[in-house]
Amino acid sequence: PGFILPPSERTAIRQYWSTKNAARRRRKAEAARGLCGLMNLGNTCYMNAALQCLGNCPPLSQFFRHGLETFVRWHMMTRGRTSKTEMAKTLGWLVREQWDGCSVRVNPSRVLEQAAV
Repeated sequence: PGFILPPSERTAIRQYWSTKNAARRRRKAEAARGLCGLMNLGNTCYMNAALQCLGNCPPLSQFFRHGLETFVRWHMMTRGRTSKTEMAKTLGWLVREQWDGCSVRVNPSRVLEQAAV
């Protein structure tokens, strides 16, 4: 017969591989975040490419996901509501949808509408 491990060692080995597999699954899930497509709204493929680049630039995606509210509050107090704050909020929504949303693709029509203002 083969070598049989005592139950305590079998449990330790199972826990090790379970932890290792969980860490691997977390890394894969993190790598998949931000891989969210944008719907083409006619002739918006170049806009979508630019938005994908902005959303996947780490400093910008961090800003839009975590620092935007502070910027908008500061901008509103010092300069009031402007089209820049509205565009920043819209881009923040898009980046959060790309990174934290559950959808495979996002409709960027809000960004297109805001850009037309």
